[in-house]
Amino acid sequence: MESTIKGNSLQQEMFKFIEEYRQSGLTQKQFCDQKGLSLYKFKYWITRYNKLKTASFIPLHVKENQPSNSYRIDLPNGIVIHLTGSEGLTLISELISHVSDQ
Repeated sequence: MESTIKGNSLQQEMFKFIEEYRQSGLTQKQFCDQKGLSLYKFKYWITRYNKLKTASFIPLHVKENQPSNSYRIDLPNGIVIHLTGSEGLTLISELISHVSDQ
């Protein structure tokens, strides 16, 4: 239990450094030198931070005026996917299942 607390505490501390770094305008090396951090370990934590932040789900908004057999997915990059019928629902289900397994 204690190692989990230490691990969570370290993660929180490193994520705080990453957020501070992104606001600093410094290079990773400059920031690490200023804070006394290992550049190699800092890069590791940035990768971990990015994976955690990009793996989260976004809210799903259901519009009442949409037909029940028509589905629209608006992706953050501007791509819009239109699906219809039960095949559309099956594709969405398979996509969610695939993403969940990653």
